[in-house]
Amino acid sequence: MDREAVKRLRRNLTLHFAVIAGLTAMLVASGTHSLFLPLLIITVCIVAFVFVDLLEWFHLGLLGSCLGMTTATGIAVASYIYSTFIVPSESGQLMAVAGLLVYPEAVLFLQRKNQRVYEQLAVFLLLEMVVAALVNDNLLFGLLLTPILLLWVSALYQFSRYSTLVSIDPSIETPMPKLAEVLYQRFVRAVMRRTPPRPLATLRMYVDNQVFSRQRNRSWLHAIPLGIGALAFAALFFFLTPRTSPGSLRTGLGEDRAVGLPDRLTFGNVGRILQNRTEVMQVKLLRGRSDQPYEVTTPPYLRARVFDTYGGFSRFRQGQASRGEWSFRSAPHLRRLPRQDDLASLGDRGRELVRLEFRLKSIANRQLYSAPPNFQFSRESPVPLRYDPVHMVFQYLDETEVPPGKSVRYTIGSYGFGRGEQVPVTPARLTARDDNQIDANDFEHIMRLTRGFSTMYRLDQYRRQLLLNARVPEDDLVGVAELLERHLAQGEFTYTLDLPPPADADLDPIEDFVINQKKGHCQFFASAMVAMLRQSGIPSRIVVGYRPREFNELGKYFTVRQSDAHAWVEALFRREDLQGTPYERWLTDADFYWVRFDPTAGGEALNSIQAQEAQAYDYAEQLWNDYVVEGNRLSATSSIYDPVAQDGAGAYAQLMAILDQLKEGIRTGQIWSGQVEFAWPLAMLVFACGTCLLLAWQVLRWLPRWAPRLARRLGVAHTAGTIQQRFYRQCLQLLGRLGLRRRHSETPEEFVRMASAVLATQGKPVSEPLQRLTDYYYRLRFGDAPLLEPNAMQDIQNCMQAVEQAVADRR
Repeated sequence: MDREAVKRLRRNLTLHFAVIAGLTAMLVASGTHSLFLPLLIITVCIVAFVFVDLLEWFHLGLLGSCLGMTTATGIAVASYIYSTFIVPSESGQLMAVAGLLVYPEAVLFLQRKNQRVYEQLAVFLLLEMVVAALVNDNLLFGLLLTPILLLWVSALYQFSRYSTLVSIDPSIETPMPKLAEVLYQRFVRAVMRRTPPRPLATLRMYVDNQVFSRQRNRSWLHAIPLGIGALAFAALFFFLTPRTSPGSLRTGLGEDRAVGLPDRLTFGNVGRILQNRTEVMQVKLLRGRSDQPYEVTTPPYLRARVFDTYGGFSRFRQGQASRGEWSFRSAPHLRRLPRQDDLASLGDRGRELVRLEFRLKSIANRQLYSAPPNFQFSRESPVPLRYDPVHMVFQYLDETEVPPGKSVRYTIGSYGFGRGEQVPVTPARLTARDDNQIDANDFEHIMRLTRGFSTMYRLDQYRRQLLLNARVPEDDLVGVAELLERHLAQGEFTYTLDLPPPADADLDPIEDFVINQKKGHCQFFASAMVAMLRQSGIPSRIVVGYRPREFNELGKYFTVRQSDAHAWVEALFRREDLQGTPYERWLTDADFYWVRFDPTAGGEALNSIQAQEAQAYDYAEQLWNDYVVEGNRLSATSSIYDPVAQDGAGAYAQLMAILDQLKEGIRTGQIWSGQVEFAWPLAMLVFACGTCLLLAWQVLRWLPRWAPRLARRLGVAHTAGTIQQRFYRQCLQLLGRLGLRRRHSETPEEFVRMASAVLATQGKPVSEPLQRLTDYYYRLRFGDAPLLEPNAMQDIQNCMQAVEQAVADRR
């Protein structure tokens, strides 16, 4: 047997498994947000392929393999114990489970490859695919799944061919030479200039072409049903596999991702948040109850939390209250979202009804976002919406309220937009009671919004001098607020994330920012304005959320990233304070109003909307999550095809409901206890798909009988009707150039006699070479041992040269 051909086959098969191992490790990494495993397995695969399979310098023996497997298992178990008991982390546990599969793979790649090693690699890689399906719900899984399955189909044929060769000649799996012997032979050839003596007798076996090199088109055509079946199985397995809830995989092993908004607002953590480009959510603005997008001219303000107390006393540093920290000290007043009828009067003041559809990514926290004034758009919501009408924020979702394996989606209505802009004025609800009557506790809450900065004397002096220079009286509350906003946003202050060290350590960070630094991010600007507003007797607070600027034109939605986090100011005014100002056109019959101010310097950069980069991929990922991972219903658009679309949507929804029930049964274990009814429609669908695949396979088998010419073109003709021996096929091709072609009803012996007679009349007697070639063909085609010795191969070459010369002379 040709040893070099066997080595090439073994290297090709090893390369297939190495690429599959690298891609599968990337799938695991995309779900756990850690690149350690793919980098490890790719490095080991490169080293093993070069030094073990290509150069054959070394390999792990039996003892080394046992030690390696033991070490790999110990590392994986230790990682699991560390992630379970010492530093609890679900992502760390999944990484440990994946490592339990990847580490042994590394050991197997360093071994000498044989049939047993390939079988063990296949088992570990398939188990790793299961782990990848457990932790993945993104588009990358779908993109990498197709090449992985194609590689698996190709590797299956390579392994089948290798197994056939091993069954014919088991000696091809003889041990590799030791490293000392390889180095000695290289030393003899390179230094001593001698060639090692060759053995006296050399036996080289040649395998029939039917065994070693099949027709490629026929192999790949036969791989089509297998590939389709593998894709169908992978899709069904991917959908039915119960995944970990989105909230449990926020960070990977060794990562420190500042995703979401913190419970306490400090100058340090805001800077880290603004430097993170991680995607948090997607939000779509739609016009009313239609599917038409609502176009805005400036980035929207998406509200998340409210902070009303500065320098809280819950944390102490060397006996002093921490400075530069905002917290929320008021009691939440949770209610259900108001109905649309309760806010109908806002529509009469030029406000437009806008529907906001939020889709939170799995890496985001469980905070819900709003754009007040909000109302309940639909009766049913996939997640509970507990609303605080006083602070206009939603309560956190509990972990049990997050849909397992799905992103958080919810829809709310808003009257906070008008003429393509977000209205800066919102009617204030100051109490939790329906009559909105203020009692002592509510009055204390309002008064708290005016306190906290009386000791900042230098800041107060700065504020007074500013009002004096601008000639704005202190009783003009709206004028004071507008002056402070304009001075901070358009004055000598600049926006930066590179915070310099304090110029005066004795000053509060807010005073140091206004008096000395004049550089900072949005929290500095918002804190400075709130401080000076409260010193002016104006109730105010800080609101944090997001202000996205990337818009996806394909999907018509805003992509919200962690770097879009923003802080702005809300000031409380009476109705009479806002009359005669530009805000008057937004007033209703309420007595108090919250007015939004954004003092952050940034100009057009913060107020401009830009097209999202790589929006095609982002939109494709959204479609992947909608129709593959989460199985949302199809939406029928208004057209003449509405009936067909509605019927398709109904069938699709029914199938998704059945699969959801089956998936939930697998997750809860009820399917094994008989508590889940048998899904007859799903069973019929699987049966129908299997029947179609079986019919396709039978058509390929019956095609040579029905259409032999088409079968020969497609490469699916029967083996018995195809000449597999290469030399005899070349001989027939040479004779065909002279117009001598063998009929189907003609035996090779009869054809040779006819061809010899024709050539003899032309003065080219080649009957003897043709007859000898025919004898060799019969021996290989119908003999018991289809192998030829080297002398026979030389005789075949001589006969072929004689036939080639005769054909060349005839032409």
